[in-house]
Amino acid sequence: MPLPHNLINRVKEGKVVLFLGSGALYGATINNHDKLIMGNDLRDLLSDRFLGGDFKEDSLAHVAELSQSQTSLFETQDFIKELFDNITPAEFHLKIPEFNWRAIFTTNYDRLMETCYERNEKRIQNHTVKFSNQDNLDESRITNDIVPIFKLHGCVTRTHDENLPLILTIDQYNDHKKQKTII
Repeated sequence: MPLPHNLINRVKEGKVVLFLGSGALYGATINNHDKLIMGNDLRDLLSDRFLGGDFKEDSLAHVAELSQSQTSLFETQDFIKELFDNITPAEFHLKIPEFNWRAIFTTNYDRLMETCYERNEKRIQNHTVKFSNQDNLDESRITNDIVPIFKLHGCVTRTHDENLPLILTIDQYNDHKKQKTII
């Protein structure tokens, strides 16, 4: 599919925001496995680990809430961190840093984007990670040399921060929306 000429020019000018969801992981490997962990996969893994395999027909949010109540927020999040450790981007992922982005927003917990920027020596910009409004946004607004990566649902690098948990449950989403929303 050909891209519109105007869109290509806007990317070159650094005026486009890249937004990534769970589909961004396609092609990557995690912990040397080709199988990606998507929403229902995460639900099933949490169910197996913390709930004896029960509740697999329920939503990820409900299974995560039950998992946290059976153990703790931190134990559940540490398990998710183990699942998403050692991410290896596909070759096409590594091209993302070769474009000039205004910002990158992702709902993913993994470090795919950070890893791409760390591994690509031909990157156009350096990156900085933002988790909330409390993070300094000024550095990324002053220059095009730094692309902010906004982690909208948290990151596996911060599994022991009660104020910025991985957004798994409806309550966490609502609390995050009220207090920690990135603008």
